[in-house]
Amino acid sequence: MIGAPYFKKMTIHLENGNKIVINAPKVSDRNKYIQRVKLNGVEYNKTTLSHFDLIRGATLDFEMGPKPSKWGTGEEALPPSITDPATDGSSLLPRPMRDLTDRSEGGGDARELFDNSSDTRVTFDTASPRLNWRFAEGPEKVRMYTLTSGDGSPAEDPKSWVLKGSRDGRNWTVLDERSGESFKWRRQTRAFEVKHPGKYSYYMLEINENNGAGSTTLAEVELLGYDDVNRFFGAVDQLIRDYKQSGELKEPLAKQLSRSLEQAGRQEQKGRTEQAVKHMEDFLKHLNNQGMKGRATDRARKKLAAEAHALIIALRR
Repeated sequence: MIGAPYFKKMTIHLENGNKIVINAPKVSDRNKYIQRVKLNGVEYNKTTLSHFDLIRGATLDFEMGPKPSKWGTGEEALPPSITDPATDGSSLLPRPMRDLTDRSEGGGDARELFDNSSDTRVTFDTASPRLNWRFAEGPEKVRMYTLTSGDGSPAEDPKSWVLKGSRDGRNWTVLDERSGESFKWRRQTRAFEVKHPGKYSYYMLEINENNGAGSTTLAEVELLGYDDVNRFFGAVDQLIRDYKQSGELKEPLAKQLSRSLEQAGRQEQKGRTEQAVKHMEDFLKHLNNQGMKGRATDRARKKLAAEAHALIIALRR
């Protein structure tokens, strides 16, 4: 979001060597309202900036004045919605990713790495240790993971590693590989995106190399993902039951919707996301079938459609 600058000039130095320069030569306690903005010399009327524009380096020139202006007031200047309009009316509110290990048991001798505290640490007596985690409640899709360096020598920090997943604990699939990584300070937490995510019950972090020590130390490990998909399936199922009981949803439409939802849930449990999405798209087709128009009230149809769209978006994350 763009707000009024406070200083006449500011320079932000990015990690990649680029700079963001902010110029507002006339800003003062009196000239506190934005009149015009230029991004890299081009007129800019939006109230937000994209990460892509900033990461390459940018120059922002502000013209300030004593009275409010029309800058940033047009509809096209508004921030984009972070939710799909098709989900308007949905009660299935998205949640951010969370550490999936918080509600499971695992870690073996390295459980202190999963205790949500970087004040503890685990030191392995090898330069290439293996760290395992099992989700006892069933497979989980890890989207990102974090590693936190220890408070000892940087030579003990992991440098190269492979993250693997398995459904049975015997056959493993490579999910992510890293090499030449570094931690710039002690107890630094770094996040990494899993390049090939999937639903697995077992996860293994194989550290292939550290920075030269005979032992390897970490303070914390997190396996991040979304845990709301199963909750969404349950919520939609309950909504179908409620509308059926109230008479707002009738057979055979209610049965068709329940069947598509059940089939989508089964496919999701097997890690077959696209098949699950296809069944939810069938759910919407049944709902919008003109031949079933009298089988649901407009209120029920609109609500169920919004929930189905929200569930599809959750599945595709």
